Amino acid sequence: MVPLRKSRHKQEGKTVISCPGGITAALYVALTLIFAPISFGPVQVRIAEALSILPMFTKAAVPGLFIGCLLGEVLGDFLLRHKRSLFKDNNK
Repeated sequence: MVPLRKSRHKQEGKTVISCPGGITAALYVALTLIFAPISFGPVQVRIAEALSILPMFTKAAVPGLFIGCLLGEVLGDFLLRHKRSLFKDNNK
């Protein structure tokens, strides 16, 4: 039974790191997409970059920021490129 307890402890450690990382990634993507008009363009002001201070407080923010930046760029670029086709009236 002791190995079961040790493996459970390792599982809890992974959860402690992955949950805040996922929340950080989701928050970064949400802030980037909410403020998309000023986040993409010739002059970029990213409100989500305020989250870059989080790795100073917790190491769980590092993978979260990496994934958040990646998803924010990909989704933001996709939405801006296909904005016309997404909102076009197809009833005509």
